[in-house]
Amino acid sequence: MNSNTAILVFVNSAQKETARKPIPGSLTLFESLNKKTITIVKRTGIPYFTVTEKEQIGLSFGIRFRNACLHVFEQGFSNVIAIGNDTPELRVKDLITASQELTKGKCVIGPSLDGGIYLLGIPKKVFKLISLEQLPWQKSYLESTIFSEFKLQGQAIVRLRRLLDIDSTKDMFDFICLASKQKSSLLKLIHNLLHTKPLYTIFVSPIEGLFRKDVYFNKGSPVFLSY
Repeated sequence: MNSNTAILVFVNSAQKETARKPIPGSLTLFESLNKKTITIVKRTGIPYFTVTEKEQIGLSFGIRFRNACLHVFEQGFSNVIAIGNDTPELRVKDLITASQELTKGKCVIGPSLDGGIYLLGIPKKVFKLISLEQLPWQKSYLESTIFSEFKLQGQAIVRLRRLLDIDSTKDMFDFICLASKQKSSLLKLIHNLLHTKPLYTIFVSPIEGLFRKDVYFNKGSPVFLSY
């Protein structure tokens, strides 16, 4: 195992995620996701750090992300694998692959279905060149922007498989469809939450639709709608 790499887990408390994401059973859901994420990370055997809302330092997510990565590098690690807590299909092999590619000097991106990212692998030498605090963390073009930034610096890049982040009620339904053939406690939990909690539907008129903008969640904390 590459001892020069550490995993950085942004794992806000379930209470914090509930405030950010008012979706059916969010407290129960994110308690389960937090537990699942940490379990997967531990199984890799890779050193890891967890960062909750209490440890994050900075006024914007970009600054908080940079400061958290800097803390890991200051502990003597050469590479950081940063992940969130809202990707139910994340597997041990994804983290192992990211670690192996970082060892080869490559940058790693784990793209989300919404255009964001669920994983970012950064060597220390690249960290010093990229303005992480300036990246469009809450936009649908985050992944493409990061890819372009890495390319601009002449870095080799590896994209992992594209996965779903759970940021809304719609994402919960999408996860059930994508993982319908799996037999997991998380899948069963989400299915039960969707069928036992009241769902709210937002009707948008054609005129309102002209001015509506989609909101994406890439480890940031914007307001969010349930469908």
